Amino acid sequence: ATKSLADTMKIITDEKSMAMFDCQTSIDFNNKIIGINFKDIAGEFDKFYAMINVLTWIWSKFSNYKYKNIRKRVIVDEGWYFARSEKSADFLEGIARRGRKYRISLCIATQQITEFLGSVSGKAVINQCATKILMKQEPTVAKEIAEYMNLSTRCHELMASFIPGQAILRSESELVVLNVTPFEFEWPYVTT
Repeated sequence: ATKSLADTMKIITDEKSMAMFDCQTSIDFNNKIIGINFKDIAGEFDKFYAMINVLTWIWSKFSNYKYKNIRKRVIVDEGWYFARSEKSADFLEGIARRGRKYRISLCIATQQITEFLGSVSGKAVINQCATKILMKQEPTVAKEIAEYMNLSTRCHELMASFIPGQAILRSESELVVLNVTPFEFEWPYVTT
């Protein structure tokens, strides 16, 4: 057991990308935007491990009573990582559900919504999202989404044929087809 623990600890104490967890953070919570980039972390397990650790840290900070009256938004890109495991999907759902009382909103972006639709906890995460933006999908995936969200056949057809910038926005009370056209100054951010 000790050898197994030592091997696990090597992941975060060597000189590789995961060593970021072997120290105190220097993040200043007075900043309006805090971005954490996992691009340089190699390997799916390492990236998932880093995402879980960072999200746990964010939850512990943001759910602190000192920040209770401040609106906070947590944006999770590549959310499908969390949908692959029942426990991590439960964790994400818990943040979405309990975060409201701490004024935390959760935004999940994923290109693999089928990962969420394939499990009970994944569906619970989707159900916690008050607003959903549905972009172009493969026809079979569009059909599955339309059926799950009680959308019309026309919505299914639109999702399967959208061009970049087109989407369906579904809130608790509205369903809107939209077309997003960035301003000239926004293009460098959109194309990175």
